[in-house]
Amino acid sequence: MSAKPSADPGASLSEGSRLWVGPVAALLVFSVMAWLLHRELEQIHVRDILQHLEAIPSDTLLIGLLFTGCSYSALCLYDYMALRYLHKKVPVGRVVVASFIANAFGHNLGFAAFTGGAFRLRLYASSRLTAIDVATVTGFTSLTTVLGLAVLAGVSFLCYPKQASATFTNHAGWLLLLGVALLGLVAAYFVWTCSRRARLEFRGWLLRPPGPVIGATQVIAGTFDLGMSCAVLWLMLPAGAHVGFVAFAGAYAVGVTAGIVSHVPGGLGVFETVVVIAMPQIPADALLGSLLAYRAVFYLAPLGVATVMFAAEELGAQRARLVQARARAGAFIGPVVPSVVGALTFIAGTELLFSGATHNVDGGIASVTRLLPLPVVEISHLAGSAVGLALLILARALFRRIRFAYH
Repeated sequence: MSAKPSADPGASLSEGSRLWVGPVAALLVFSVMAWLLHRELEQIHVRDILQHLEAIPSDTLLIGLLFTGCSYSALCLYDYMALRYLHKKVPVGRVVVASFIANAFGHNLGFAAFTGGAFRLRLYASSRLTAIDVATVTGFTSLTTVLGLAVLAGVSFLCYPKQASATFTNHAGWLLLLGVALLGLVAAYFVWTCSRRARLEFRGWLLRPPGPVIGATQVIAGTFDLGMSCAVLWLMLPAGAHVGFVAFAGAYAVGVTAGIVSHVPGGLGVFETVVVIAMPQIPADALLGSLLAYRAVFYLAPLGVATVMFAAEELGAQRARLVQARARAGAFIGPVVPSVVGALTFIAGTELLFSGATHNVDGGIASVTRLLPLPVVEISHLAGSAVGLALLILARALFRRIRFAYH
């Protein structure tokens, strides 16, 4: 046998360095955004933020939850169209559950492509999807999100270039050109989806055009999803904000993009920094109150529901093992249950008899005697002693394993 050639230490060193690039870049972006946010908010007290948070009407929060449901419904459509693209038949109920859980955890934990993919791989296992299939679904959903962000930002920059230029301290002409370029890229993608032979190859992945129906659905679903999530925050802006939805959508799209690129869990801090800087006409304390409400409605509420759903899924998957464990526990615990229950019943009966025969209870229920007539209190002593005697008799029946004693 010939020995294998040793690996190049320089190559392994470079691979190890690449592993640190992502986390270090994410930490750097988060540090810069945290510094910017601190600079913007150094004169603001937490009390002011909470006051603005409490001032948001409950009706607004309910409408925000409705928009959140619409956004996650569009995300479920992402998965459904991705499975159509793969020609995989998966029950709609399974698609809805897997998509909702994956996106809820992906939004909150960061690295949405990886965390969402991990949950999809777990939940789609029963539908016989391979790891490559799940990776394709994850890539398809990520691309749809990019299309939605491009449409949202492109329309906003195209319709309100002056407001966007004042927000991002840039020339209106450049942002107008950027809006046209973003919409042009979306149009180019749709044209590519309509072709039949224009296949793309990227790092060993062969991408075939999904067809006009799936391509159009991607653009519409992506725009609807991001539009609904943007509407959740826009709806919670202070009453005196006076910011149009389309004008606000550009700042929102940039904030979401910055959060995704930073890989910070949920874009926490990064998204808030971009929105606060992009909306200088809104008081920062009032805007942060709206952002906290947005986090609770769009991130935490779905995460709570997804946690319960995922726990139910895991318990259902482990049902056979739980039944087996219950049977084993019953084999060990069953023989001693009558003795334990009988002993506890005997102790309870003895306690009631001693309590009725002594006067220590009178001091313990002094407050009750002020509210109830004396005959009621005296009858309670007699009833307690009678119940105690009955429990002593019942304890012997439990020791003898008489089934009727349990009832």
